[in-house]
Amino acid sequence: MSTREKYGLPRRNPIWLRAAIVIVGGAVALTLLWLVMPHTPVGVAIDAILTLVIVFGGVFWALSGRDTDTSEPGRADAGGGR
Repeated sequence: MSTREKYGLPRRNPIWLRAAIVIVGGAVALTLLWLVMPHTPVGVAIDAILTLVIVFGGVFWALSGRDTDTSEPGRADAGGGR
């Protein structure tokens, strides 16, 4: 039996860490793109598309964990779901 199974540790990173990765990674990627192509129409278009992808894709990825699934009560939940 592994330590993870013995103590019931999660298999994925917590939500706050995934959200931090999305925010920091997105800010770095958008800043670098803006520094490389600040005034070109192509740079602005790519920047806008990348912003939408980071926001919607990043939020979906950050919140798509088993720890956000409330369909079944966990061990700590008494069944009330509150």
